[in-house]
Amino acid sequence: MRQRSMEKFSETQKRKRAISDADDDDNEVVLVQNNKKKRKTGSETVKYLREKMEMQMEMKEKEIALRKDDKSAEDSLVNMLMKQQHQFKQQQQQQQQQQQQQQQQLQMMMVQQSTALMGLIEKLRKKIEHFYLK
Repeated sequence: MRQRSMEKFSETQKRKRAISDADDDDNEVVLVQNNKKKRKTGSETVKYLREKMEMQMEMKEKEIALRKDDKSAEDSLVNMLMKQQHQFKQQQQQQQQQQQQQQQQLQMMMVQQSTALMGLIEKLRKKIEHFYLK
């Protein structure tokens, strides 16, 4: 009785389990083996470290692939923006050229009109002079 009161709680649990697992016919106590943790061997440690290293390598490869994809997407976006800017500049240059051509044509028309008017005025002046000189 004294031994039972001095035993540890875990030992009490084991004893109770052993009693409940015993055959009802024989009322024998089944001894429960002590379930100690096994120590890991050196090869298990190496295996764990190898797996950990492989997982880290995979993660790094995935990260590199993601960075590469991001970089290529960014590069394509920059290229597209540069292309749009180049097209915009070309359109502006074309518009400026068209405006210059229109201005030149307008100036030519004004010169032609003024020349025609000067010719008309000269004819009228001659007619008026001829009319008054008679």
